[in-house]
Amino acid sequence: MKLKSILSGICLLFLGLLWTHGAEIFAIPAAAAQELGGLTSSTISGLALIVGLIITVLDVLMWLLFLLLELVMDPSFIFSAGLLRMLQEVWQFSRDLVNVGFAILLIVGAVWTVVTANTEKVKTMLPKFVILVVVVNFSWFIPRVIFDVAQIAAYTVFQIPSMLNAPACSTPSADGRRLEPCRIVTNLAFFGATQTIPAGAAGWQCPLPGLVCYQSVPVAVAVAGGATPRTVVISGLVVNHARLGNMGTIMEQAAVVNNGQGPDIGTLLVFIVKMAIILVLHVALVFPLLAMIVAFFIRIPVLWFTIAFMPFVALGIMLEGKLPGNFDVTQQIGWRYVKAAFLPAFVAVPFAVGFIMLNAAMQMAPPSGLFATPVPLIAGVTNLWQLLWMLIALFIMWTGVFSILKQDEITGKFSESMKGIGMATMKLPAALPILPWKGADGRNMSISQGLKSIDPRNMAPNGVYVPHRQRAGAPDQPSVQRGTQAIHNDNTLRGNIDVHIRNITDAMPAPQVHQHVNRAIQAAQLNPTLSRLPRNEIVEAIIQGLGNLSTRRQQQIRDNMNPPAANPPPANPPAANPPPANPPQPNP
Repeated sequence: MKLKSILSGICLLFLGLLWTHGAEIFAIPAAAAQELGGLTSSTISGLALIVGLIITVLDVLMWLLFLLLELVMDPSFIFSAGLLRMLQEVWQFSRDLVNVGFAILLIVGAVWTVVTANTEKVKTMLPKFVILVVVVNFSWFIPRVIFDVAQIAAYTVFQIPSMLNAPACSTPSADGRRLEPCRIVTNLAFFGATQTIPAGAAGWQCPLPGLVCYQSVPVAVAVAGGATPRTVVISGLVVNHARLGNMGTIMEQAAVVNNGQGPDIGTLLVFIVKMAIILVLHVALVFPLLAMIVAFFIRIPVLWFTIAFMPFVALGIMLEGKLPGNFDVTQQIGWRYVKAAFLPAFVAVPFAVGFIMLNAAMQMAPPSGLFATPVPLIAGVTNLWQLLWMLIALFIMWTGVFSILKQDEITGKFSESMKGIGMATMKLPAALPILPWKGADGRNMSISQGLKSIDPRNMAPNGVYVPHRQRAGAPDQPSVQRGTQAIHNDNTLRGNIDVHIRNITDAMPAPQVHQHVNRAIQAAQLNPTLSRLPRNEIVEAIIQGLGNLSTRRQQQIRDNMNPPAANPPPANPPAANPPPANPPQPNP
C-alpha cells in the first residue's frame, strides 16, 4: 500500500510537470523522431479522440445524473397520490393478516391457560400483546411520522448555510479578478431539445452544443422564486464549486495545430496530458453522483416494501426468537425503514458543511507565488488557487458520499462497487501508451510502466536516462521477449519447465535449488528459440513466461542459475610444524 501511494504521488507529480513544462519535456528533435517507434502524431491524435469522446460522454452523463438527483430526493415523487393509495391497500392486507395471527395467538393462549390452569404466563404476555395490537393498527401512521421527521431533518441540514452568518455562495469570474454570485440551474435541455432554445435566450448556456444546455439564475433570484435549500446547496456545490458547467470545455484546443503545418507531436502529447487530468476530474465527480443516484433509487422500493409490511414487525416482536432461521423482522423491516428514511439527512451533512467552508474559502485572497500560476485547463479555472478549491469540492463529495452510503448493507454493496470502478477509471490516463520509449513488449510505454521501470543503472554517462540501456552482462530484452513468447505458445514446454520450478521451496539449500533450475533450463533449451539464448536470458524468459512466481522465488532462481562455487582453499594454509631451531645434541 505504501509503494502504491508513493507511485501515485510520483505519477501526479509527473503529470503536473508535463502540464506546466510539457513543451520542453516533449521537445523531440527531428533526428530522434525515428526513436518514437510508431508514436506518431496520428497515434496521439487517435488517443486524443478516444479520451475526448469519453470526456464528452461523462459530461453528458453528469448532467443527466444531476437532473435525476433532484428527482429521487423529492418526497412527492416517492409518495405520489396514486402510489400512496396502492401502498395503503397493500398495508391494509398485511395488517389484516397480522390481526388474524394475533387472534390465533389469543385463542391458543386461552386454550393453553384452561388446559394447564396456569395464568402466570398469560398475565406476563397480556400487556405486551395489547400494546402490539395497537401498534399494528397504527403501523401506517407511525412510518409516515418517521418519514416526515426525516424530511424535516434533511431540510434543516440543508438550511444550515442560510442559518449561519456565512458568506453567500460565490465563485470567481471568468477572468479570476472578482467574485460572482453562484447560479442555480433551473432548467435543462438535452440533445434535440437544445435546438429549440431561441438564440440569446436569457440565462441559457450550452457547455456541449447539441448535447446539453442549461438555464441558470443567480442564487438570490432562485431563492426568491421558491428554490429549496436542498437545490441551492446541491447546485452550488456541484455546478458552481465543482465546475460542472465548465468541465467539458478544454482550454487551448487550437494548440494542437502547429502553425497550419499539421499536428506537432510534442504539443499533442501535452494536450493528451491535459485531457487525462480532465478525465480524472470527471471521474471524481460522476461516480459519487452515480452512487447517490443508485442509492436513492434503491431507497424508494425499500421504503415501499418496509411500509407495506410494517405490521409484521409487531408480530415479529411477539414471536421474538421463535421464527425459523433466526429471522429478525425488526431489523430487516423496522430499522431498515428508519435508515432509508434518514438517508437524505445523512448525505446532506457533508454537502452542507462542504458548501459552507467553500463559500468562506472563496472570500480569501489567493496567495502570491505558486498559487497564482496560470492554469489553462478548464474554462473558468484561471490559476492553481481556483483549481485547488475545485479539487477540494470534489474530495468532499467523493469522501462524504461513499462514507455515508457504505454504512447500509444494501447501498454499501453498490456504492463500494461504484467506488472501485471509479478508482480503476482514474488510473486509465496513466495507462495510455504516450511515452516515446519502448517497453519490454516492444510497444510504447505508459506513464505507470515508465515509473515502474525506472532503474538508476540505465543512466548514461552524459546524464541522459535511456530505458532498457544494455549494461554489461544484462539480458537482451528483445531476446528475452522472444523466449517468453515461445514459452507462452507451447503449453507442453511451459508444463515441463513449471514442474521443475514448482519443486523449489524457500528453505531449500542452494545446491538443490540449482539442480531444479538447471533442469528447467535444460527443458527450455529443447525449444529452438530458447536454445540460442544464454543461460541468464533463458532464466529471465522462464520467469516472465511462468508469470506467477513471487519476488522471492524469482530472486532465488536468478541467484542459483549457475552452480555454486566449490569451497576455495584457505588463503594462508597452516604451515607444517618447523624443526626446532636448536635440535638437541646426542650425548657423546
